[in-house]
Amino acid sequence: MTPDPNLRNPQVAHETTDADLGAVLKFGFWLAAVLLVLMSLVGAYFFFLARREAARSPAPPPLASELPQAPPSPRLQAAPRLDLRGVIQAEEGVLGSYGWVDPARGIARIPVAQAMDLIAERGPAAFFTPAPSADKHDHASH
Repeated sequence: MTPDPNLRNPQVAHETTDADLGAVLKFGFWLAAVLLVLMSLVGAYFFFLARREAARSPAPPPLASELPQAPPSPRLQAAPRLDLRGVIQAEEGVLGSYGWVDPARGIARIPVAQAMDLIAERGPAAFFTPAPSADKHDHASH
């Protein structure tokens, strides 16, 4: 069923033209200009308030400039996992290598795995001698 083009309702109306692009652009321009002016005024007011508050604030104590910039130790680690990895690598390097502990007394270190093999092979008595007991010396002198 097609509507009859001759039928008209005088109470129903609609826009027959498009919106005026010039008017919409003009409104947008003035809205942006007013917003920029208001933002500038608010920024200037905040700047004024900050300067006024700085003028009213007391000067810092003279010793404040001499304080260290870094907080006292112990400080938090920036990368604790990396630090732990470095400590473990350093410990494994010491425990798994040969080196002098005290060259003057002839004390050296060997890798832990080799030391365990030697103790298992020869027995702990070959490497560890018990310290002299204080009780033996006390009874012998009486």
